[in-house]
Amino acid sequence: MTAPALALSGLTIRDRSGTALVCDVDLTLEAGSVLLLIGETGSGKSLIAQAVMGLLPAGFTASGSIAINGHAPVEASQAGLLRLLWSRETLLLPQEPRAALDPTMRIAPQLWDAWARDGTARHGEAGHGLTTQEALAAVDLPPRVSRAFPAELSGGMAQRVLVASALVGRAPLVVADEPTKGLDAARVALSAALLASLGGAGRALLVITHDVALARALGGQLAVLRDGRIVEQGPADTVFAAPDHPYTRAWLA
Repeated sequence: MTAPALALSGLTIRDRSGTALVCDVDLTLEAGSVLLLIGETGSGKSLIAQAVMGLLPAGFTASGSIAINGHAPVEASQAGLLRLLWSRETLLLPQEPRAALDPTMRIAPQLWDAWARDGTARHGEAGHGLTTQEALAAVDLPPRVSRAFPAELSGGMAQRVLVASALVGRAPLVVADEPTKGLDAARVALSAALLASLGGAGRALLVITHDVALARALGGQLAVLRDGRIVEQGPADTVFAAPDHPYTRAWLA
């Protein structure tokens, strides 16, 4: 049996005052599948992504365990170890796209780095068989973007650059935090199709979103977070069609 791409057990995250913002979360994301995490602002969704990547804000603490891509579980408190072990096996598409782009580098070398970070790439290769220019074209960005610096891009363009980086990279686990934030309806549909193609290529997606249209398009498993706790989870189609929890029904309405 293939090991899960991501397994969270008893994940609890506390802020600087010791208040628990995420409480005893258990989640499993199978390899090559999609797990959608939805809930209102402040429910703890982004904190879960940050804990998985070892990027919690200073002063925040985590307990429980995290396992990625068949590796032995690691204590969630060991943020530095998480980054060291898994930086080449995970790709984060953060909610604020410019936070993931080096402001001193043009876009083309940053896309190449997404592919070559493990040191085994050969020139012209890419995870989906795409060059950097083809990846930019796939997200509806013109060739000139490859020569631009991040500060020269709008927020929506920067977001699409990050989706392009997922297309050229090879990380088996992609964590996407609000990947369609700031995009119009047409580009939401485009991004959904591109993210779905990653799952089709055998990569696992943890997608954190407020966007019901995106969630419906991606499908997979769905977990609903309220005040830091999972209140409902199951196949996305089933939850959308007949949500059990009153909070899920109210949120979808």
